[in-house]
Amino acid sequence: MKLFSNVKKKCFSLLIGLLVLIALPLQAQERFVFSAMIDSQVMDTAEIVIKEAYQRLGIDVDVSKFPGRRSMATSNSGETDGELARIIHIDKEFKNLIRVPVPVYTMESVAATKNTELLRWKAEHLTQYKVGRVSGVIWSEKLTREMNTVVADDYKALLNMMFYGRMDIVLGARASLLSKSKELNLKGVKILEPPINEVSVYHYLHKKHIDFVPKVAKVLQEMTQEGRIKQIKEDVVLAF
Repeated sequence: MKLFSNVKKKCFSLLIGLLVLIALPLQAQERFVFSAMIDSQVMDTAEIVIKEAYQRLGIDVDVSKFPGRRSMATSNSGETDGELARIIHIDKEFKNLIRVPVPVYTMESVAATKNTELLRWKAEHLTQYKVGRVSGVIWSEKLTREMNTVVADDYKALLNMMFYGRMDIVLGARASLLSKSKELNLKGVKILEPPINEVSVYHYLHKKHIDFVPKVAKVLQEMTQEGRIKQIKEDVVLAF
């Protein structure tokens, strides 16, 4: 009887150990950390969308914000679990990132100025002016290659420099430029029309989480069909 009792105790201990081992990966998946660019209204909106999407999967999300390319470097290295939101095709350069194929935001890429002579313009006119862009914003980086540019880590710095005459035009997302101009109380900053283009941004996961890509895509598709992503975007715009 004593031998049988010892066997039962050992089996019970082994079972508990196995349950702990099984539970560990599940616990590790309860919280993800994503990299994102600092000082961007687009990222602020995308953060709300992504946090809600992962909450539907039972996972909490934290966001660590960095200047431009440093954000992508941390997500690509696996230091974080992925990139909060970026334009399509960044995975061609940052090969450890896998795109979730449902847009989390569609932004208008625009130019801002305080020079009233520029209010009727075309994007090809950029070559005639000194242009500011945020480091690590891929679409503006590509657009301004071989142009006379000023590069900064955030929109606030660029808008201040433009306002005080150190450049002519700042490139960025409409929402970011409008919100930061208002925050800085910069009077007379105008958005040039028409927009340069519309750009969809996507969520990216590090390849170690490849199994989550279809799960997150499914939730984002549901949120799109419900009109939830559109509502979040409208709520953020109304807030500023």
